Amino acid sequence: MNILVMTSTVGSLNALRPEAQIYISLAKQNYNITIMTQKDSSYAGIFEKHGINVVDANYSKKID
Repeated sequence: MNILVMTSTVGSLNALRPEAQIYISLAKQNYNITIMTQKDSSYAGIFEKHGINVVDANYSKKID
């Protein structure tokens, strides 16, 4: 299954950890995940380490 996630991962690591761990867990279960987020965020490297494709995107407001 392919999953596309569009989110901002800039901020406190403690605030982002629960959401990030969900994506990492799904990747470990062989889901194909692509995350559109800031490439310079602290979690981008962790995502890539777990085989999650990271696309650089910088959001300035809500996506609808």
